[in-house]
Amino acid sequence: MFTEDHIEFKERELVDLRKYVHEYVMSHASEDFFIIGFNTYDKYQKWDARLISSKETELDLRSYYDGVEPFTGRTFIICLDGKPIINDKRLKRYDYSEVFFGNSYKIDLNGGVLGLFVQC
Repeated sequence: MFTEDHIEFKERELVDLRKYVHEYVMSHASEDFFIIGFNTYDKYQKWDARLISSKETELDLRSYYDGVEPFTGRTFIICLDGKPIINDKRLKRYDYSEVFFGNSYKIDLNGGVLGLFVQC
């Protein structure tokens, strides 16, 4: 059960733990922090995720979906920290919304962190 492997989490980083889906994972904190985990009821369901970068001032899903054919999944944007602003609406931690192909979203991270989650 115990191995020499370890993962070091960094502040405001998205870490993909899918390779451990059938494994036991134990965490040890060397300082105070909070961690947010996402999983589905079906562990075989596939999702991709990434953080919205500070250079992105507009999100248009057309550019993202160009490489995903055929696309039948859903897409969500989730506030992971801070108070970012999307289309003039200020979010708080854990606020989320489904975003749709064909729509454009104005983004101001405002020091916050947004995650984009796409069902494959």
